[in-house]
Amino acid sequence: MKHLTKVLPMLGLVATVSYVGKAAADFTANAAATSDYVWRGTTQTDGNAAIQGGIDYSMPFGVYVGAWTSNTDFVADENDGNYLKSYELDLYAGYAFELGPVAIDIGYVGYLYPQTKGNPTDPADDGDIDFNEGYLGVGFDVGKTSWLVQANYSSDVFATGQDGLYLELGLDIPIKDDLVLAFHVGDYDFDVDDPADPDFPGFEDYMDYSVSLTKGDFTFTYSDTDLESDDAKGLDFGDNDDGKVYITWSKEWDLLK
Repeated sequence: MKHLTKVLPMLGLVATVSYVGKAAADFTANAAATSDYVWRGTTQTDGNAAIQGGIDYSMPFGVYVGAWTSNTDFVADENDGNYLKSYELDLYAGYAFELGPVAIDIGYVGYLYPQTKGNPTDPADDGDIDFNEGYLGVGFDVGKTSWLVQANYSSDVFATGQDGLYLELGLDIPIKDDLVLAFHVGDYDFDVDDPADPDFPGFEDYMDYSVSLTKGDFTFTYSDTDLESDDAKGLDFGDNDDGKVYITWSKEWDLLK
């Protein structure tokens, strides 16, 4: 899932664009290629590469809408073929504005997986993992550094009918020119945290963290979680108990120029 916060031009946080205080509309397109699509510390492509792209339209004074897509590769059970290769489509809208030195972003996103397969051995399992999420982000600068604090909430995480709350903190440190060092830590808390529960969303509660270095269009990232190999059951996004090193190329174009 794409990082959706629009409040700060923080290069170390993928696809972050400033929409605050603009008096004219913006219409942009973006594309990326990554050696591993990692979202909240977990691989969405079973450790493989992904091609991604999206489009964003921001109206004057902070209102924005957009869409973004990527290939995915989920494996819940290799024997029954549940949740195999698919693609993800994110549709989102929000409002970004400033309160003094603080930038605020409020929005809503739908995560859609149109080709996700169900479990042929269980007719009740149609493979639906679509869900919606609301988010509130607060950004501010301290000296030359940029900070982001964000809360993301869903009442139906991974279409399980359970609550999921993801809290995150990001820090960008400009080094020189277009070289930026970024740190991220997140905490994902689920309403159901027992793998034996039929509504278990796929993971026990966990934390993730990452450090990345952006130079121009390229970002090098190390990401890890505190998940153990037995913490995930059902929806399996790959070997998420292992640290991941991946490289991402991303580019954005102004469609109004």
